Amino acid sequence: MDHVRKYFKVQDVLVENITTLGQYSFPTDSVTFHAFLRERGWAFDQDYKLSLCNDSQSNLLLNTEENLAVFLQSWLFFGLIFTIVQEDGRPILTYDKLLGDDRQYISTSELNGAIEKWQQWESQHIDGIKLRLIRVEGILDLARRVTRKNCSFNKHSQLSRGNPLYVHDSIALSLMVLGETLSAAKAQILRNTPSELRGWHRDDGEGWGRPRYVWVRMHEEHWCPRTCFLWQSHLRSNATLLLASYEAYTNTERFSGPSHRQCDKNRCLVTAVDDTNNYQPAHADGCKKDCGTMQGPNMDKVLELLRREEGAQIPLVQFDTDPKEGVRLRVVPQGHGHGGYATISHVWSDGFGNEVDNKLYPCQFQFIWRQLSKLGAQWRPFWMDTLVIPVASHHQDVRNQAIGQIYEVFRKSSFTIVLDKGLASMSPGRRNEPAHDAMKILASSWMRRLWTLQEAFLSEKIHFSFKEAQLSGNMREFTEISLDLRNPGQDGIAIALFSKVDEHLRHHILDHERAKRKRNPGTEDISLAGTPAAVLVANVWRAAKWRTTSNSHHETLALATLLNLDYQSTAIETAGLDQAKSLINDDEEKDGRMVRFWTKFNSRWPSSIPPGIIFLPGDKIKQRGFGWAPRTWMSATPIDAPDPLGIINSTGELDTANLTGLRVSYPGFLLESKNKKLLLATDKQQKRFWFPTGPNLVDWYVVEPADDSASPRDLQRLIGDSQPWAIILSRSRPGHAHPDIALLVRIREIVDPNQVQSTHLSENETRHTGSDISNEGNEREFHCEIIRRVKISRETHPKFIAVNRGRFFQDYTVLGDDDRVPEGMVNTDLDNVICVAEELDNGQVWYVDGYFPDREETTLSSASHDEPPRGPFPWRLIASRKWGFRKMGKKSVKRH
Repeated sequence: MDHVRKYFKVQDVLVENITTLGQYSFPTDSVTFHAFLRERGWAFDQDYKLSLCNDSQSNLLLNTEENLAVFLQSWLFFGLIFTIVQEDGRPILTYDKLLGDDRQYISTSELNGAIEKWQQWESQHIDGIKLRLIRVEGILDLARRVTRKNCSFNKHSQLSRGNPLYVHDSIALSLMVLGETLSAAKAQILRNTPSELRGWHRDDGEGWGRPRYVWVRMHEEHWCPRTCFLWQSHLRSNATLLLASYEAYTNTERFSGPSHRQCDKNRCLVTAVDDTNNYQPAHADGCKKDCGTMQGPNMDKVLELLRREEGAQIPLVQFDTDPKEGVRLRVVPQGHGHGGYATISHVWSDGFGNEVDNKLYPCQFQFIWRQLSKLGAQWRPFWMDTLVIPVASHHQDVRNQAIGQIYEVFRKSSFTIVLDKGLASMSPGRRNEPAHDAMKILASSWMRRLWTLQEAFLSEKIHFSFKEAQLSGNMREFTEISLDLRNPGQDGIAIALFSKVDEHLRHHILDHERAKRKRNPGTEDISLAGTPAAVLVANVWRAAKWRTTSNSHHETLALATLLNLDYQSTAIETAGLDQAKSLINDDEEKDGRMVRFWTKFNSRWPSSIPPGIIFLPGDKIKQRGFGWAPRTWMSATPIDAPDPLGIINSTGELDTANLTGLRVSYPGFLLESKNKKLLLATDKQQKRFWFPTGPNLVDWYVVEPADDSASPRDLQRLIGDSQPWAIILSRSRPGHAHPDIALLVRIREIVDPNQVQSTHLSENETRHTGSDISNEGNEREFHCEIIRRVKISRETHPKFIAVNRGRFFQDYTVLGDDDRVPEGMVNTDLDNVICVAEELDNGQVWYVDGYFPDREETTLSSASHDEPPRGPFPWRLIASRKWGFRKMGKKSVKRH
């Protein structure tokens, strides 16, 4: 762990050396790396779960004293380093170089230099580099899968220390951090050399596992469950970043301590409230609460600027004197003077707000003055929502007007100052230690609020306020931190690790989109039409899903403001402003606002919805035509790999006229089966089904539920459904190693667009199909309803394919004695155990909606309910628990 300590200021983690092998017994190349598994008497199943072999030919079968921890350290620590970090086919480090002075503990203090030598050698030997790095990728991918399955923390599968499969927390952590380091180093080589072959290298952002080492300590220190839940999700199970986040806040009470005992994974209950649960403005840290009564700007002046007949102006506040001598504020319009103005972005739960009056305590004004002074801007006007957005109930019309200005407020400001009590309790790092500050910001409360996302996205510059000190500055600017992360000098490890930190940090404040907006100011409407708008929404979704609001009714208002939608005079405008009404959790009302949001978005940017949104997890809107849309963006669910939102080959179009759903273009399979229970995978013994493609039955796919979100009542109702079903793929040709997310759907109607056009449209009318979607070559459009999310991958086990191919064709002569169909089953009704499917290409058009059982049934346009689709028999799909698929299931197949 020594190799990351200086970059992230993590504490020294002692990892005991428990191997007994000598220098020349470890793997040192691809051949010996893969053979080592078998030689040591281990094997893993198709889920990469390790167990001792039962094969009597194993060289070390009798050596059962070797537990899993010993084997993994030998294979995936020493063996992984020796096999990957090489010069001219020889390991750079020796066994002794990876041990501490007492040889009792492992040491990675010399790993940095070795990786730099590896990277330099690769850059100087381009000949053959593509094949070398493909082999490296294969080894790293295998090691990552084995580590995640056997070492990642899972509270449902904990083992006692005496169990031979138990792996000590520090050993598991060392494997994860090492793997992430080597993966980052390999990625750096790919970026710096002409070595990448598209599709051969995994780059989904996933880490190497959830380290129990960190989670146990967080539990013992009473960390907020909400923080733990968000960190494990938005840091993508990256052990290095999780450890760094924990260490950054471990000596503060920001996320831990008795105050968080009542929190749960869905909500942090620590906020600025009194004993009656009413919000209370807070004093500044260090104030003895004797600074005087709360002060604020002249609200008559604020209201005057907001109500001007010639057009509302943005009201700003300006200090007349140093607030230590008394708080005296002047209200000025935006554009007053020539120095520009600042904006204040803060965490509402820290007590910087006020729900009753537009005032703060004098100590808070003194604190704001000091932060402005650090930037030489103490006399500049500034904007802060607490002071200039009227809160009085009789000013609600003006309040709406002020909230509607937020987009322009932050877009036009010179810079934004971030106030976060967690950051303000920690000293900033040195300029040559950018990862220290980056991890504090990345894990901060400010980074978890939805309103602050739009403030960051729109700001020209973002300054973070850390702990104040007399002899040093406490402000850190975001762009400077990001540039320092991307330019750490010649340190190869720093370049590799910091690039991952920078990627996370920039992603969570939409920095790539900020850069586009800065390059093309004032052209949002023009430049975002079509695919750019879809990319923006996809990125906003990824950044917003880890965030929350103190009032859930504000979600659509914050999102509509960020995207600058025309939401005035709609339910979005007044969302959550009625304090009594905002306490009611009305899903139907929230769905109505989200429907209005998508309608407004589609009106501004037609055909610009990211199509991958149909594959996202979580509850959907319960309104027809919008059942594809998530009910909330703040889902905090892990990102699928590969991420369907990241694949935008076309865009989605909302059918607002007929409410048939979202029009998208994706490949898929059209299924035909009488036994819908088989496709639902509801049998406790059979949670998946398989199907082949092509008449030779050599290409097989396996499908299983992706989650348990489908309603049991709906699944039971669908067992007897007579409509055709299909699978919508998020990309064509799913692979074997990485399951893809797909949708199992019920086809409500099959439409021939040419026939519809000639039948329902006049001679001069043209049906709009969206600028980015073409159904050329496809004669049918499928109007469908989502049944559930599924995972689909290719099945490649030779025995599985051979056995089930024989059963499909009833060619029992090709089966072995163990594979024969039991007597009496030969004449089984094949209609109940076989499905067929038609393969659909990338241009297939779907109108996707949710499943509504009470929807009026519609007769199929191109086929009756009792017939399969017309055309040649496609020979596509087969699966049956009755025919012995359990025998070929997940527990029986082992790979060596």
